[in-house]
Formats: sequence, C-alpha cells, structure tokens
Amino acid sequence: ARLAPNGRSLAFTSEYDARTDLFTLMPGRWPVQITADQAISGGSYAWSPGGTEFVFTSASDGKLWLCPSAGGPPRRITLGAGRDHTPRFSPNGRWISFLRDRSDIVDVVVISADGSWQRTVSRGTDFPMDPSWSPDSTRLVWHAYPFNQMPWDGSALVVAAVVDGQARRITEGTRVTYANARFSPDGQRIVCVCDRSGAINLTELSVDGAEQRLLHEDRWEHGEPAYSPDGRLIAYTRNVDGD
Repeated sequence: ARLAPNGRSLAFTSEYDARTDLFTLMPGRWPVQITADQAISGGSYAWSPGGTEFVFTSASDGKLWLCPSAGGPPRRITLGAGRDHTPRFSPNGRWISFLRDRSDIVDVVVISADGSWQRTVSRGTDFPMDPSWSPDSTRLVWHAYPFNQMPWDGSALVVAAVVDGQARRITEGTRVTYANARFSPDGQRIVCVCDRSGAINLTELSVDGAEQRLLHEDRWEHGEPAYSPDGRLIAYTRNVDGD
C-alpha cells in the first residue's frame, strides 16, 4: 500500500479471479477501484507528486499507463520491446523513471509524463535496481550488479543526469553490496545500506562517493533508509533475529 502525497488516502492492489486491480481508500469510505480497462501488473505503480494521477504497468502488455487517481480511462505512455516496470515520478512531476526488462538486458529509462520524450540513461551488462530521484528532479541514483553475479558478489552505486543521460559509478567494491540509495533533501548526500563492515548497515556518502561513513555498525541487517524532510534524521528498518 502507498500513501497519497497529501496523506489523505491510501492506494493498494487487490487480486480477484487471477486479475489484480488498483484501489484507493479514504477514512470512513468504501474502496474505489481505479483500474478497469487495464489490470495492473503486481505492485508496479506510483502516485504522481500532486496526487492526481497514477502510473502503472499493465498486466496485458507490460507497458506503462497513466490514469486519473479518481478513476477514468487510462492512456499508454510507453512502447517498444520489453516489460516496463518500477515507475517513479520525479518530484516536479515532469518525468517518470522506470526499468525496461528485455530478458538479459535491463535499462534505466526516463520518459516525460506526457510520453513525448524518452531517454535511456543506463545501458550495458549490469543489472540496475531501485532507481530513485534527486530532490531537484535532475538526477537518478540506483544500485547495480553484473548479470553474471549476484548482488552480494559485488555491486555499485550509479548516479545519472537526466538531461544528458550521463551515468557514473560513484562507488563499488569486490564482494561489497550497496542498495536502497536515496538522496538527501539538499541533494548533497546519499544514504544507502552497505555490507563493507560485515552486516548490511546504514551508510552515508557524499554525492560523488568520495566520502563514506558508517552510521550504525550493527550485527543486524538494515534496509529502506529515508531522510526526514529537513535532512536531520534518517529512518530505516532493522531486521532483528532475522524476523
């Protein structure tokens, strides 16, 4: 489930008779079904920053579609080979990032919200995961690992500029895992989880990767870090006893 940007409603998916649809729920009201013409593929959807639209992956064609958050006819915004999934709106609402999966090739792609412009910002032999936007909507950060390895064999953090499509590895290591990277509200730092010290623990980097510091050395694994709006605090999960 995902909370609306204004915090007043909740989006969730529900499966019935081998079909998954998107619903919204407000306090004291019945759920409202949003998708009808196109069923949704798993949990691949996102709110727009203003809360007026959803972007989602269609179960029928594997492409991205937009629909009003109050319900209504959807429109397709991506074409081409492969399955498009994990969409995320940029904070300014102009762009949508997603992963394009073509069997043994996975690209990070950015498209304008109206579908008129598209750019691939990641190509190559790496498997990218979990792209996340900078607060000013100009960059993306994600973690990636080689196709012939597993994430724990070694991964990297990659930052890409949307306008010129230039992607740069800011940190990597042999048998070092990086994941769950997120920009700080001022765009000058990145928080992630990393197992350089042994367990996958909370780590913060400068935006160029030159400076890294372990924030919480712990024997339990950490995950899903997020900065507070003022950047002073970081919330994260802690997997105590493997639970």
